[in-house]
Amino acid sequence: MEADTVSHGGGCSSGDFLWSLTLTDFHSGWTELAALWGNRAGEVRVGLERIEKRMPFELLGLDCDNGSEFLNEVLEAYLLKRSRAVDWTRSRAYKKNDQAHVEQKNFTHVRQLLGYGRFADLKLKSLVDDLYEKAWLPLRNHFTPVMKLVEKQRIGGKVRKIYDKPATPCDRLLACDKVPSATKAELHALRAKLDPLALAQEIERRLSEIFTIADEIQDDSWQENAPLGGLPPPAADVADSVPALLAYARFASTASATSESHLTAYKNTHKFNNRRVS
Repeated sequence: MEADTVSHGGGCSSGDFLWSLTLTDFHSGWTELAALWGNRAGEVRVGLERIEKRMPFELLGLDCDNGSEFLNEVLEAYLLKRSRAVDWTRSRAYKKNDQAHVEQKNFTHVRQLLGYGRFADLKLKSLVDDLYEKAWLPLRNHFTPVMKLVEKQRIGGKVRKIYDKPATPCDRLLACDKVPSATKAELHALRAKLDPLALAQEIERRLSEIFTIADEIQDDSWQENAPLGGLPPPAADVADSVPALLAYARFASTASATSESHLTAYKNTHKFNNRRVS
C-alpha cells in the first residue's frame, strides 16, 4: 500500500492540529484513513495499528515518502520486527509521481470531504475517525466505482488514454485470485449489511457536527484576535476618517466606524464556508 499524510492546519504549520493518514492499495484502490493528532512517528504508528485491525487483507508492503513521520526508528521497529516483516520502500526525493495513487486519494477521499480548513481541537480527532470508519470508507470502498488506466497511446501530438471497466475496490478484491475465499465471504457479508443511502445521510450528519465545532473554534479565535479599546485616533489630514487596521481594512483610510463593524465585515468576507461534502 502507498502511504501519505494530509495536513489539516489551514495553511499554518504552527501548533498542534489534525492530520489524516492515507493508505491505498495499488491493485484494487482500496483506501484506508485514520485521524492523527500531529504527524509524529508515534501517532503514525497508532494510525497504522488502527487501520490494520479493520483491513480485509494483510499488510505486505508499505511505500511512503521521505517525511520524518515515516522514516524513523518507531516505524522501523513496527514494520520490520514482526514475524513477517513488511516490505518497506520509499519514493525518490521530490518525485510526487512515485506516489501518484495515494496522492490522488488525498484529494478525493480527504480534501473533497473535509476541505482545507484548520482543525485545532483534540475532540475532532475521534469525530473524524468515526466518520472515516463508520460511514465514509464503507461508502467509498464498497459502492464507489473507479477506473484504472490500462494503456496510453501517443497519436501525433495527442495522448489517448484507455481505461478498464469501472469497478469498486471491493469488486476488484472479489475478482482477485490471490484473495482467500474466507476473505471474499467476509466482504460479501459486510456489503450485504450496508446501505449506500443510509451511509450518505450518516456522512452529512457527522460532517455537520464536525464543522459546527470547527466554526466555533474559528469564532473564538476571531474574538481573541479582535482589537481592544477601539481603533486608533483619526488621521489629522483626512476629515472624519481613521487609520485602518491592516488586518481588517483594504485602504489606508476609511469612514469612521467601530472596530466591531470592521471585524464583522472581514469575518463575513474571509470565513471559510466553502465546503465540499459527499
